[in-house]
Amino acid sequence: DELVFTGGAEALDMPPAISPLRRQMLLTQLIVKKDKSLPLDQAAEMAAALGRLLDQVQRERGDFANLEKLVPDNYAEHWKQTLTFLEIVTSAWPDVLKAEKAVDPAERLNRALEAQAKVWRLSPPSYPVIAAGSTASVPVVAKWLAVVAGMPKGRVVLPGLDLGLDEAAWQAIGESHPQYGMKNWLEKAAWKRRDVKIWPTAKTLRVG
Repeated sequence: DELVFTGGAEALDMPPAISPLRRQMLLTQLIVKKDKSLPLDQAAEMAAALGRLLDQVQRERGDFANLEKLVPDNYAEHWKQTLTFLEIVTSAWPDVLKAEKAVDPAERLNRALEAQAKVWRLSPPSYPVIAAGSTASVPVVAKWLAVVAGMPKGRVVLPGLDLGLDEAAWQAIGESHPQYGMKNWLEKAAWKRRDVKIWPTAKTLRVG
């Protein structure tokens, strides 16, 4: 997960990622504090689930600001109980991270990729950079891949992009389709599937 930054001291000036085990322990403590009747093993399992929720929201560059608006009014009472529980991540957890002088792993990776992209936009490396294996489904990764593909010696290897699919079927691909991340990335980067070339020595694909 660590990247080698090529210039720009400010790119390295970011908090470390909290370890998954440390995060689970601290979240477990917050859960037990909120509900002292919970068995410790159950609280630990809930803490792991909260950790996964934090990672998912941060990978998607989301936030918890509008949680109360996500559920219809006829579920309001049950959702109110859920919101009260989620105060652990919406209210308490940011203060814990501040005390730990750390950030969540997904947020650390977001910042690292954004910093690396900023450096490479200003000064593309003279050596080859190949980003392989990502379907570009994570927003910050998709933006980073676009920077790599636009560099003089940058290449993005797309895993299993379907060049044989007819155009109508390609355009009909929705968010649940395994090709959607790559389709969405190509469109946002203003590339067509025909811009993608077969890698000359393997059955993988590249663009850029």
